[in-house]
Amino acid sequence: MAMVGLFACLAFVHTPPAKASQTEGTAANGKKSRPASKVRWVSYQEGLRRSKDEGKKVFLNFYADWCHYCKVMEEKTFRDNAVAAYLNDHYIPIQVDSDRQQKIAKEYKVQGLPTTYFLGADGGSIGSQPGYIPPDLMLPLLQFIHTDSFKTMDFQKFQEGR
Repeated sequence: MAMVGLFACLAFVHTPPAKASQTEGTAANGKKSRPASKVRWVSYQEGLRRSKDEGKKVFLNFYADWCHYCKVMEEKTFRDNAVAAYLNDHYIPIQVDSDRQQKIAKEYKVQGLPTTYFLGADGGSIGSQPGYIPPDLMLPLLQFIHTDSFKTMDFQKFQEGR
């Protein structure tokens, strides 16, 4: 119940930055490559398996190469040292290309990009957040979900208590 308020609230909290920085490289096939992330992403199947084995929650990020705000999130949020460290330490981070893995995107009813899901170690959905999430909101959101605070309070109350 608290999660609905959290995610509905976050969708309108930040306006994304106007432009992503141009740090992509060019791959051997001539296409622009995605900027390198500090997050240690794993495949969907491996991530779900590891989540069950390790008892960790899953951070599931849907993106596409053509998505401007996916690139901004990669550049700003996933390169942030604190965000990357927290994700790597407390979650199994999975990234899904919604164009190449359409079946998975349909399973989660992804309608816009980027979209972030949080899954329990059992694979059940905790909640989702569409749109760009800047680093200054991502870190407390990761902490809110990881500590199970979402079970007893909404995100605003969690933020006030920090």
